[in-house]
Amino acid sequence: MFKFLKKYKYIFTIITLVVIFSILYFNYQNAKLTIEESYQKKRELVEYSIVKAFRYLNDSFSIVEKQLNQDMEEKSEQLLELYEENPDVYSWNLEVLEAEFEGYHIYVIDESLKVIRSSYAPDLGLDFKRFESFSQLLRSRLEGDSFAVDRMDQQINTMEISKFSYQPTPDNKYLLELSAKMNVLYPELREINVYTEAEKLIDNYQSVEEISFYKYSPKTGIVG
Repeated sequence: MFKFLKKYKYIFTIITLVVIFSILYFNYQNAKLTIEESYQKKRELVEYSIVKAFRYLNDSFSIVEKQLNQDMEEKSEQLLELYEENPDVYSWNLEVLEAEFEGYHIYVIDESLKVIRSSYAPDLGLDFKRFESFSQLLRSRLEGDSFAVDRMDQQINTMEISKFSYQPTPDNKYLLELSAKMNVLYPELREINVYTEAEKLIDNYQSVEEISFYKYSPKTGIVG
């Protein structure tokens, strides 16, 4: 009996080790699957939270934007009426106009795509030909016959919300531009900032390393 046990003890040892390693491997696989499922659920929760946060921001901006589009178009029509009465844009009193158009800066862009009149002095003389893609868009608006408005956006450098509208004059000599002063019209939007919100989300979730924003131009196919 002892000889039999001695002869096969190595076989028993190997079998025992195989069983132990099989149990350990099975437990490892179960633990791995549990961790993966837990991670996936947490990841989905984080993704849902991020999408929900930005969806709220987008909805807030959309409501404001609809109101602004209508208001800017009405004010642009008033500028057109003024142009019909007095096409000499150099004689316009922009200070008086800006007081009437509370919350807006007023610009006049000529055929060379330069800002020749502006109620906002720092932008006077701005030459849009320096910006190839945007200048093409401005040119088409100047030569068109309809009101156009840009989407509300945030400036990368200042983080300020901005919105611009454009109305060509009937003779296509000028483009009458309005710039909404968002801090005057909607001061509450100061608290709604997608870049600040992104930083908060990164701080709140360890699994989120970075949230990036990209702009796509359908006209040029450029992603910026």
